[in-house]
Amino acid sequence: MASSALTLTLLRHGETDYNSLGIVQGQGVNGPLNQTGYAQAAGVGQMMRLSAVDIASVSYSDQVRTQESAAGFIRGYHGLPCSDDDRSIPALEQADIYSSLRERAKGAQEGRLNNLSLGEAENLDAEENRPPRLWESQEDVCKRLRVFMAEFLSKNKEGHHLVVTHGGCVRIFVRDIFQLAGDNPVKVYNSSTTTVSIMVKKDEPTFENATLLSDIGDLKYIPPELVTTRSDH
Repeated sequence: MASSALTLTLLRHGETDYNSLGIVQGQGVNGPLNQTGYAQAAGVGQMMRLSAVDIASVSYSDQVRTQESAAGFIRGYHGLPCSDDDRSIPALEQADIYSSLRERAKGAQEGRLNNLSLGEAENLDAEENRPPRLWESQEDVCKRLRVFMAEFLSKNKEGHHLVVTHGGCVRIFVRDIFQLAGDNPVKVYNSSTTTVSIMVKKDEPTFENATLLSDIGDLKYIPPELVTTRSDH
C-alpha cells in the first residue's frame, strides 16, 4: 500500500498565570495566556517564518490557552501585529479545532499546586464538600488522541502541519501514539515544539512509523528572552 511522508509539529500552548504559579489546570481550569505566553506563541510563529518552515495547517484544542496560542502563532507566522486587545484567529490559515486535543482531566488536582498528589487533592475536595471531578487515565487520553489522529489523517496525507495542544498530550503523543520515548520523564515547557515525521497510508487514516526530527520539547523557536521553564504542568 502506497504511503506518503507527513510532518507534524506539536506546539505546547504558551504560558498562563497558572503555569507561572505551578497550579494544575487540566480541563477544569480554562484560563487565558498571560502576556508572556501570547508573546511566546507569536514569537514561535515569527521564528518559523524566518526559518522558512512551510506550515500547511494549524489544529488546536478547544481550550482558551490553545486557541490563543494558535492565534498568536498565526499572527506571528504571517507577520501581523499581535496585540492583547485582539487574540482572535485571523482567517489567513487553515485552522481546525478539536476537542480531542484537550489537556488530560486531572480531577481534584485541578486548581491546586502541582506538588499535591491525587490522593491529597481528593482529601481536600472531601473537606471542602466538592463533588467528584473528572479524572482521565493515560489510556483515556490515548484513546481520544487516536481519534484525533484518525480524523486528522483522513484529511491530511502530506505537508507540514502544526498541532497546538497541552503538555500532558504532547508527552502521550511521543510516548504512546508515536512510541518515540521511554518511561523517563519528558520535559515539555510552554511554547516548546516537538517535530515528527510520519509515514501515512494513502488509502486509510493510519500511519506506519514515526521519526523524531527535533528534540522533544525543543525551545529553539522561542525567542530566548521569552523562554520560561517554571512549570511543566
